[in-house]
Amino acid sequence: MKNKKALLIYTVFFLFVIYSVVHLVLFPGERNFSSEWRYVFPPKRGFISDSNGKILAADDYEYRAYLDIGFLRTVLRNSNQERYEDITRKVSILLKNFDLETPEASVLNSNSRFLFLGSFKEKDEIVRRIPPGFLPFISIDITTKRFKTPEYSLGSLIGTVVDGKGVSGVERFYDEKLKGKKDGEIIVTMARFPRMTPIVKKIIPPVDGDNIMLSIDYDIQKMVYYEVLHEVAKRKADAGGAIVMETKTGKIKAMVTTRSWNNNIMGIIEPGSSIKPIIYAIALETQTATESFEHHCTGRIKPVKNLNIYIGDVRAHGDVNFKKALVVSCNTATVKIAKLLKEKIGEKGIYEWLKKFGFGAKTGIEMAGEIEGLFRDYKKWSAIDFAEISIGQGMGVTPVQLISAVNVIFNEGIYVKPSIVNDSFEVKKRILSKKVALEIRDILVEVVEKGTGELAKVPGIKIAGKTGTAQKANVGGYNKKSYYSIFIGAFPANDPKYTILVYIDNPKAGEYLGGEVAAPVFARIVKDIIEMKEPSPLVLYKDVVPNLIGLSLKDVLYIKNHFGFNIKIHGTGIVFMQKPKPGSLNTKHIEVWLKEP
Repeated sequence: MKNKKALLIYTVFFLFVIYSVVHLVLFPGERNFSSEWRYVFPPKRGFISDSNGKILAADDYEYRAYLDIGFLRTVLRNSNQERYEDITRKVSILLKNFDLETPEASVLNSNSRFLFLGSFKEKDEIVRRIPPGFLPFISIDITTKRFKTPEYSLGSLIGTVVDGKGVSGVERFYDEKLKGKKDGEIIVTMARFPRMTPIVKKIIPPVDGDNIMLSIDYDIQKMVYYEVLHEVAKRKADAGGAIVMETKTGKIKAMVTTRSWNNNIMGIIEPGSSIKPIIYAIALETQTATESFEHHCTGRIKPVKNLNIYIGDVRAHGDVNFKKALVVSCNTATVKIAKLLKEKIGEKGIYEWLKKFGFGAKTGIEMAGEIEGLFRDYKKWSAIDFAEISIGQGMGVTPVQLISAVNVIFNEGIYVKPSIVNDSFEVKKRILSKKVALEIRDILVEVVEKGTGELAKVPGIKIAGKTGTAQKANVGGYNKKSYYSIFIGAFPANDPKYTILVYIDNPKAGEYLGGEVAAPVFARIVKDIIEMKEPSPLVLYKDVVPNLIGLSLKDVLYIKNHFGFNIKIHGTGIVFMQKPKPGSLNTKHIEVWLKEP
């Protein structure tokens, strides 16, 4: 608050100088004036930060300069030839200094009252561009400008502000909360000539907008973005994306896309085989199929007797039971289970169960522009839709819908509403019994251990997950050369903390299966998160320089005071450089340099 008041006073004093000079130019004979002067300051929009307090979007004050053409014309009309030429010469210099290509004559003959010269962060940037003695003709006001971190696909997530109003993303969803609440003002009484000193009569600071802390972790977001970007380039893919979500809370820690818009909430993909865990869970929950289910896979199946349409598999799997069918992602077994579901609960029942998982409805995540996806009412299904939907075709889901739905399996049968805000109220509902969810989750561990998801393995960490390979739909059918490669999983499998979805759009470098393309990205993200969130303990040895990089000032002081190291400290914050290097044997004198994160 003190800094805000100081800024207001400083700015008003600066503007008062302009006011005083103008007064003397216009009224050179008047020596006694006293008036009350009021200046209004706009409030700032609230800032948006990540879960660790790193500012991602914020307002800053900006100064706008205008040439007062009306006042200029008034002075010129009352000037002699010498004064006239001096002023017009300075107009030319002014226009050049502000990088304006408008001819001097056009300005002087303009019917406009003001000419906008430019916007600047500091007032001094304006003053140094003004020719000597020309300050009275310049009008300066203060406004706000929004700055944001656009990198790592944060820009489309945060959204855009136009003329102080949020028009997309988080900025639009929380526009009422973020926008400034009330102008501030300073009322100044002018002392009499010759002192002409402003006396502050009243200060009313502006009431800024409320701040928003996102659940996004900037470091995880950055890491995930680069992992996806690397894979997109490697696979010569059209695009890619990933979402990292806390399994139990639904809090989004990273939401990444290589596209310029947020297709995680505004775009659709077909889920492919990543939807199968849900189909199998519904079968168990409705007692349509049990673990004693058996099927012989020949590589293709005819879902509807009277239709000459077959659904194929990557290969013939032979004899499979309930568990193995999901582990090897057998399409024909899944279609057979879907047929059993249709017989027992009907197409309406299948539809209603999938609606419970959130398909065909907005999740309610706190960003503007979220779509419902494409999930037709069962009354509009074709005869074969029940079978195609069971293997993730014939429906379109947003990535955030997909991760939220499959997360039910990892979260012991409970659906949690995804949220991108740190302190949002958790919305939960039970969809599956805990018993069924755990049974399916155990099978998904085997998917990674010995099934289609083996490349998602992380040494020492038990992973549960499911691959998905979805042909992309074209007008008139599916494109056999264009796919979404998908992997969705959670870790550690026995008590998941994070659920992660990875999808690569149309890989064209050879491999395209979800287990070949997306699963390795998942594994790298898991490794990176573990390394980021579980740093190795600091080990100290006598006469060996410790590694102090990344430590806080408090930690460095503790080591200095309790372990006898002679450490010279420069700055505050986090250590980013040290001499000598870690591991050196010269510990007589250690220097560290810190900076604020």
